Amino acid sequence: MIVSFEIHTFVNGEWKIDSIFDSRDLALSEARRVDEGRRYSGVRVIEEIFDEGTQNVTSRTIYRGSKVDEENAAALEQKKRVRAEVQAKAAKRKVAKSQATRKEAVKKKQHSFNMAMTLIFFKVAGIVVFGVGLILGIRYLATML
Repeated sequence: MIVSFEIHTFVNGEWKIDSIFDSRDLALSEARRVDEGRRYSGVRVIEEIFDEGTQNVTSRTIYRGSKVDEENAAALEQKKRVRAEVQAKAAKRKVAKSQATRKEAVKKKQHSFNMAMTLIFFKVAGIVVFGVGLILGIRYLATML
């Protein structure tokens, strides 16, 4: 098993390998020194373990130091706030849409009810007019006989 430690620096928007060490302590010490200098906006140490038997490489970050981390944390916090605001506005729109849908359904039911009442009124009026006409017709016939 071979273990190495890479110091990466953040330059012009990308990470670049600055140096490689066999000693963890030496790599961490150098990374801290580079980070204190603030020449780079970010420094990290990557531990890489190469397993000769399986030919697998396992990598993990063992040190981070940078302005980038602070900026990333601030950006992440801002992103969380914006996401929360967007979700809140979406929830308000959903509630408003739901209320509008309910109001529209109530209007449709009211219109349907009004149409049914109008139809019933005209049917009853027709029956009454027909009944009155029938009664008058029968009385007329009765007086003729």
